Amino acid sequence: MIPRILLLTALACCTALRAQENPPERVRRFAAMPAWSGIWEGEVAAQARTDELDKAMHEALAHPESIPAVAPPGVLHPVEAFVISRTQLQRKPPYNGEWDRRYERLKQRILTTPASAVKAGSIMACNWEFPEIMDNPFDTLFQVFVTPEETLLLFANGQARHIYTDRPHPKPGDLWPTDLGNSVGHWEGDTLVIDTIEHKSGPFIRIPFILSPDLSDEARFTERLRMTGPDALQDEMTIEDPERLTHPWRVTLRFRRASNLDRLIPYNCTENDRFKVVHGKVTITPK
Repeated sequence: MIPRILLLTALACCTALRAQENPPERVRRFAAMPAWSGIWEGEVAAQARTDELDKAMHEALAHPESIPAVAPPGVLHPVEAFVISRTQLQRKPPYNGEWDRRYERLKQRILTTPASAVKAGSIMACNWEFPEIMDNPFDTLFQVFVTPEETLLLFANGQARHIYTDRPHPKPGDLWPTDLGNSVGHWEGDTLVIDTIEHKSGPFIRIPFILSPDLSDEARFTERLRMTGPDALQDEMTIEDPERLTHPWRVTLRFRRASNLDRLIPYNCTENDRFKVVHGKVTITPK
């Protein structure tokens, strides 16, 4: 049996440790954090379940030549090509002369590639790089966890963006290009300002025969993430790349709080996909 004096001493130590872990200033800062709870889905994915987008889609399918090319003819279903073309980050960046010519050559090469040259099943991605992970038209589902030290964006496929708000970027010698880059941020009122550097050079979508913007590892991404309504989140993104762009590229991404989801199920896009659209709303379906 533990002596009473030892038990009281242990409890006192635990209380002191908890007080150190959550000092009053941290508790105050935590209470002031914005309420971004719930599950968010990308605007295009949400629009895909509305009559408005359905009407635009039918009009586009009546004139398939009007749908921007994103893959060799016949490789993607026209609906897939249409939905991809609606995303902000799949549009042509403000390239300088050299990279504009490269983009147009790639586009022409894709347009003249026969569908038979594309390996079956190769047009598929389960993981997405930044910034495309924020504008994936098919499965942009994520939760946001806000603390004074870090904001975490956790995606349904298991990927996560760590946005540190208690430190600057590491020293250059401790950084290297990665799929999601290195992100730090700070708060301006209820707006989270995110600075992302060290993103791998190359196309946003690394799938052969897919037309996608291509930036250098000098690219810098600034995001202003804030709520614009009770169930609306907006990401104003500015992309700078002195090597390839003539001026900053600005896009606005919008997200909606999913009303039919109360949890995320880890999944692989090749199997166990139980996030389905039922009666116009994304939900979790039974086996």
